[in-house]
Amino acid sequence: MRRKWLLVLIAVVVIGLAYAGYSLFVHTGTEYLTVSEVKSQAEALYGRQTRVEGKVVHGTIDWDSASQTLRFALADNGESLKVVFQGIAPDEFKPGAELIVEGKYRTDGVFEATGFGTRRSVCNLCH
Repeated sequence: MRRKWLLVLIAVVVIGLAYAGYSLFVHTGTEYLTVSEVKSQAEALYGRQTRVEGKVVHGTIDWDSASQTLRFALADNGESLKVVFQGIAPDEFKPGAELIVEGKYRTDGVFEATGFGTRRSVCNLCH
């Protein structure tokens, strides 16, 4: 009986480690969409966790210190995407910066970011 429980325990640990490894691999990979790809696949992306790469558009940054809400636009190849982020931006955030934002694309056409950073490191939950 003890042997059976030990095998079950080992199986659970192995499955848990395999899932953790897979999840880490998927979430730290360089898989992201461009702004143009998000726009062309909008309906399929609504509400799904997504990563988007683009440049912060000059003149679109709006910081509300009272609510700690940051609004800005990302762009690539003539397409732009409105982004809203609740929290304090990381140091690399500035006009013209190439960023990858992570979050969900809403039906109103705004990307609700939960984290962002550069290609080298995406900051999850920067706030």
